[in-house]
Amino acid sequence: MQGFDEKRKTMRFHMNLPIELKNGKGVTRDVSTQGVFFETDQLLSVDETVEFTIAMLYAVVDSSVRLRCQGKVLRVEPAPNGIGVAAALTSHSFENSNDVAQA
Repeated sequence: MQGFDEKRKTMRFHMNLPIELKNGKGVTRDVSTQGVFFETDQLLSVDETVEFTIAMLYAVVDSSVRLRCQGKVLRVEPAPNGIGVAAALTSHSFENSNDVAQA
């Protein structure tokens, strides 16, 4: 595409994974090691800190891992299912679904 400067520093992977926010839900569109783009019905603002959890299922084992994330909202735009949010990850940690169930 002419006139377009790619600003992404890492490869993005297109994934439709469920996402849980403090006051709602959403679904990822793409994920990278440094950020995520997701769609939600929650109103978020640029520069806002956002906390969310991404659920990832294992195909081999009947289990899931949850990726708990904190990020900074970089961009907000209209999306087919609500609001599209691009967020840079500032921290993350993994939780096993069994650990969450026991807590």
